[in-house]
Amino acid sequence: MTTKHTPGRWRSSSMTMSKADWAALHSGKHPIEVVLRGHDVIAVVWCGDDRDGEEKANAHLIAAAPDLHEKGSALVSRDCRYEGGNIVIPCGSHAEALRIMSEFRAAISKAEGRA
Repeated sequence: MTTKHTPGRWRSSSMTMSKADWAALHSGKHPIEVVLRGHDVIAVVWCGDDRDGEEKANAHLIAAAPDLHEKGSALVSRDCRYEGGNIVIPCGSHAEALRIMSEFRAAISKAEGRA
């Protein structure tokens, strides 16, 4: 599988924007993807020359981060083990294990822009 997003290691950086800069971003004249939670802006991704879709893929990955964290944490917190050529996910039922994996796959699909 190939990914379109920028390969990691990413980091966050602090900066300030003036009201004029913020208004310019919202003017529709600049190619951006905005990641929102409700009406709150989580991230702004510049898509200036996004011919290959990399910047848009970055926005999808950022938007999916909470789901990836939640579902990944739920999976690894179960003390999975390798047994007889299989990865065993301790659960109350086979259906519960399938649900956990399905939710994690859905989070990955969202990160890849397929959901």
